[in-house]
Amino acid sequence: AIDIQDDDYALEAYKQMIYYCIQVSEAGKMKEYIQLALDIAIRRNYHKETGIILRFKGLYHILLEEYALARELLTSSINTFTISKEVAEKYALNMAAAYNYIGEIYRLTDDYDQAIDSYEKAIEIGKSKNAYTSLMVFYINAGQTMYHKEDYDKAMEYLDLAKGCQSMVDILWKKAILDAYLGLIHIRGKNKAQGLKMIKTAEVEAKKMKNPDEIKIVAWAKEEAFYIINAEDI
Repeated sequence: AIDIQDDDYALEAYKQMIYYCIQVSEAGKMKEYIQLALDIAIRRNYHKETGIILRFKGLYHILLEEYALARELLTSSINTFTISKEVAEKYALNMAAAYNYIGEIYRLTDDYDQAIDSYEKAIEIGKSKNAYTSLMVFYINAGQTMYHKEDYDKAMEYLDLAKGCQSMVDILWKKAILDAYLGLIHIRGKNKAQGLKMIKTAEVEAKKMKNPDEIKIVAWAKEEAFYIINAEDI
């Protein structure tokens, strides 16, 4: 726990720690900060903060692969922001983030059509708010989904949109995943040199971010690239 007397400062500090845990996929530490933040939000009757922390709790259970509970929490988070039209409008991006995580649950359980439905809800909100950082993440996730659905043209469409958003916000988070999947699509499109170059770039980016999920995805992409190239040579 953080020794801070002021609830508002403490809540903000816990949220910053949760954001950090998300970036480095630290589920263990996340649990403690989520509970501390939720205690404050409920005690002070902070409606918006409760909705945000329920979303974090949903993500925590995704990391533990407890998908049914995660979806329940994410749906509760969305419901928190739909009590009125004004609240829904004001906290639209929080709802978009929850829809995105619901999309992740469907993607991780290979229900690709449901995943795209959820991502599209998130994308629609993101576009209405010109939220390029959020949109970048939503497009990457949708692109990943379409890649695994073997619809490589649609995957490329989403990933190109993600690339456009990434160039506007210039952040490294998830860029390794973006480049890894773009690399694989280039390899499948017979542009082997460009594809391998992008996967190499992705490897450097993942190491820089020190995110175990990104490192794992890039390692998988390298294997996938090897498989595609060898299959073509047979």
